[in-house]
Amino acid sequence: MSEVFREPGDAFVGTGARVLQRSLYLLAEAGDAGVGLAVTDGNPAKIVYRRLGFERVSSSRKLLIPES
Repeated sequence: MSEVFREPGDAFVGTGARVLQRSLYLLAEAGDAGVGLAVTDGNPAKIVYRRLGFERVSSSRKLLIPES
């Protein structure tokens, strides 16, 4: 499993989409049909992910329980 992140900020606009598009191409060429993407609610890049063919299939929440 690999994880890829883009540094937030206006200086990098468009970089994440290009990296993701290239990664999808290379994975398909290698025969890897299973690609997932984890996105934080409210992330405006969800529009880009939909354009690249991703769709929402599940949702999760993390609950942090303080130690007593």
